[in-house]
Amino acid sequence: MSRDLIIVGDIEKANQMRLCGLTVLERIIKSAKRAGFTQVFTINEYQFKENPANESIFIDANAIYDRSLFKTVQELDLNGHDVIQLADAPIRICSSNLLNQLKKENKTSGSIIDHIDSISSSVKTTKSEIQNTWWKKIQNKEDVSLTEKFLNQRQIKPTDPFVSKYFNRPISLFISRYLVRTSITPNQITFGILVLFGFPIPYFFSWGSYSGFLMGALFYHLASVLDGCDGEVARLKVMESPFGEWLDTMTDMVFHVIFIVGLSFGVYQQTKEFWPIIFGCISIVTIFLTIFILARFSAAESRGTFDVFDQDYKKLTAKSGGFFNKLILFFHPIIKRANYTFLFLILAILGQAVGILYLFTFGPIVQLIFILLSYKKVFFARKSRLTTEI
Repeated sequence: MSRDLIIVGDIEKANQMRLCGLTVLERIIKSAKRAGFTQVFTINEYQFKENPANESIFIDANAIYDRSLFKTVQELDLNGHDVIQLADAPIRICSSNLLNQLKKENKTSGSIIDHIDSISSSVKTTKSEIQNTWWKKIQNKEDVSLTEKFLNQRQIKPTDPFVSKYFNRPISLFISRYLVRTSITPNQITFGILVLFGFPIPYFFSWGSYSGFLMGALFYHLASVLDGCDGEVARLKVMESPFGEWLDTMTDMVFHVIFIVGLSFGVYQQTKEFWPIIFGCISIVTIFLTIFILARFSAAESRGTFDVFDQDYKKLTAKSGGFFNKLILFFHPIIKRANYTFLFLILAILGQAVGILYLFTFGPIVQLIFILLSYKKVFFARKSRLTTEI
């Protein structure tokens, strides 16, 4: 369904008020295009196109909208009506007949949306309520402040593990609030974290001392804390991309390899025995096998995150149940990066570098076994779902 999105109202004001690094107008346009709109226009009141599309959607310029709201209004069918009024939202879906009527009246003042409502009694009108979505009016600095807090709060995901939700996320959001006001991109943040916090880790571990293991574990944990910043900035500035998603995932894997290489060498330096090197090699091989399997699954889903496998597995187990599945789901939070980096830091403080190496060697092995046991089941469940959708 081809519809124009027409942004009306105080365009100048919408282009001046900034919200999490974007003007209100920029945020509307970016969100709309991400939701699938190809024709987006900004007009002052009553400056219509000469040849309007069959149907057009009017929205208030001085508000921001949930992306899902844009997707929904694209799909709503007029069903012979001239206008659909969205309950409690400054959005109106109009037919070409209504647009021509507005042009003929040649009104030059007042709000187009208000005028559409005023003539709704003389045309075929229907109202629609949309659930599980939101919009926020932006009229002054107080609205900006409250809406920024609202958008920041939405960055806390329901799937965030305990450590991430209550420790990591508050810190990363505090930093992201300032990053969104700069020209730094999410991908630059990803690379910056790798360079500043990833590459020094092997150097610290190579000391083979308590302080070296502590510093290496601390940097690994800090990288996990700051890892949320790139995604938060991307979402807050509407800059998400498949490449950014893959970059973030692959950078996480590089962190794992850097950590285990440095840790195994550090324990070797401490013990003067060769077994830590063997453990390190086993862990690296296991990590690469896991990456290969999950990358294939993610690519099939056209996604750049390995979380899609977890999500599909949880959906599958929610239906099938079973002791093994419940056991996996119970221990699943432990393998979340935020949790185990925090655990490694605690172990480093306690002087248990060898314990960290054991966990980082056998933990990926257990994870790989779980993936191998589950892959066929999850893959065919996904294939069946896609066939049903087609």
